[in-house]
Amino acid sequence: QMDKYQLEDNEPFKRTGMRSMNMGLKYLVYDPYKNRKEEINLYSWKANHKFKWNQFIPAVSVYGGLNLNFSNPFLLRDEKPSNFSPKAMIMTQNIFGNGFVLITNVFMDKITTEYSQFGYLITLTKGINDNWSVFFENKGIKSDYYSDGIFSTGAAYLLGKNLQVDFTMSKNFKD
Repeated sequence: QMDKYQLEDNEPFKRTGMRSMNMGLKYLVYDPYKNRKEEINLYSWKANHKFKWNQFIPAVSVYGGLNLNFSNPFLLRDEKPSNFSPKAMIMTQNIFGNGFVLITNVFMDKITTEYSQFGYLITLTKGINDNWSVFFENKGIKSDYYSDGIFSTGAAYLLGKNLQVDFTMSKNFKD
């Protein structure tokens, strides 16, 4: 990131660097669709389209990692972070009918520091067709030095197999 920053009546100065950097591992603990074969009833449309309670059983993943901070000009003036701090997350994903997917992430960040954070991210997406999707999202962050609630909505378009363009609008409610 590159920007210009000004404190009160001082002259503005330029900042350049990485705002955040972390690395970690994600592990899929449980996938309800693994080794499950959907039975198709050739004699009944109703049987194939009835409500399925098993869609409420989510896939569950866990994440463990480290925040790396060696030289960060974007920190608060009085913040004295450690070079390494742990981060942990539990993630779930439900796949509902008609192209709806619900993703829930609950995380703890900078766990061993005085700037530790607890938060969540809930996203509901809807696939419109093979290229278009829309989403609604709520993110909450709670800590001693920063709290926020952010609501977002947007759309994404898949340009190619490995390229996506998206448009997002967000509104936050700071505490």
